[in-house]
Amino acid sequence: MIIYGKIYKMKDLKNSKLKHNQPKYIEAYQKLTKLIAGLKPGDRLPTEEELTQDFGVSRNTIRQALQVLHEDKIIYKRKGAGTYVSGTPYLGRSDISYYCDCRTTLEKLGFDVEEEEIAVTLENADTLVKDLLEPNKFSSIFYISKTYIDKHDHKKKYCFCEDYVPVNLDWEIDAKKIDKKSFIKEYERLGRASICNITAVPAGSFYGTKLGIEKYDPVLVLQQIVLDENGNRIYINKTYMNTNIPDYSILVNRKEEKLMM
Repeated sequence: MIIYGKIYKMKDLKNSKLKHNQPKYIEAYQKLTKLIAGLKPGDRLPTEEELTQDFGVSRNTIRQALQVLHEDKIIYKRKGAGTYVSGTPYLGRSDISYYCDCRTTLEKLGFDVEEEEIAVTLENADTLVKDLLEPNKFSSIFYISKTYIDKHDHKKKYCFCEDYVPVNLDWEIDAKKIDKKSFIKEYERLGRASICNITAVPAGSFYGTKLGIEKYDPVLVLQQIVLDENGNRIYINKTYMNTNIPDYSILVNRKEEKLMM
């Protein structure tokens, strides 16, 4: 429900100075996301003048931060009425590399997607996966793979995803009997931030087949160690992104440039 004219109180943000180890608009962006995390869709943000006073920065810095939020579709503007929250985004606590599952990311970019296939198997955890998560805490993982395709053109494949989810006391599930989509939603909703690494490699035969491209075509590989709201490492995501799709981009960290594919 849209609540016109409502302004969120700034009491939680007062006397909280911005740090100076990164651009001011990035720090303002981080403070704004903390503010928005406590709002509801349709809530109105404070004015630029109010934000300028409370953050102790220039109006231009606030405008840059608001523009980033607008590009991410987290806020929207009503001419002559102010700026409003457009939805409840994934907002992490650790840094600006907020985690967002692949389907949501594609939908935010304006693509109408669906899963072509989902596979869930129970496997032994290899050393790499265990070292990246919690060594000696588990010995098995759920391996989940899924391909996201265009809902209207099934030949258009956006990405192939692999998730490595530890089997522990919280995941006592029979891989052969579970509702796969519900299981995926359950662990994806816990993700709040991620430690990211991105590389470009040839697709190879396996991923080329999965994405419907030649094996020598480049793919971007985004590896994320996904964190929960307390900063605990909960699972690993690897996403192989089809670089042949036009107007397809990914933002890993705002301290870096946008990586266009």
